[in-house]
Amino acid sequence: MASIKDILEDLLVAISGKGCLLMIHDGTVVSFALEEGLEPDLVSGLTSFLTSTLNRGLTEGGMGGFTSFNIHSTHGKVLVVDLGDAYLVVLTNQFGTLNSSRSEEHTSELQSQAYL
Repeated sequence: MASIKDILEDLLVAISGKGCLLMIHDGTVVSFALEEGLEPDLVSGLTSFLTSTLNRGLTEGGMGGFTSFNIHSTHGKVLVVDLGDAYLVVLTNQFGTLNSSRSEEHTSELQSQAYL
């Protein structure tokens, strides 16, 4: 079985991304594969803020929690997937694709890890 780091690095190559990060819901980084200049604590901190705010808004609106969400900006895209006990965060440039079957395959691999 591949390590979490190997899975994240494979995903990064498969999508030609800028970074992949796995974090538990409290913001603690489990593992990451990020381009130089991207700080894992910054990525997890922003993700933690976004996920808690989104979950609170959805819950208060009677819609429950989220399973995943995308953010598209001028210079990049972010995909956040709730894996149950952790979040997978994937970053690309503005031309990257976040909905490939390779991404889903890697997400399934991460979910099958015994400690998630």
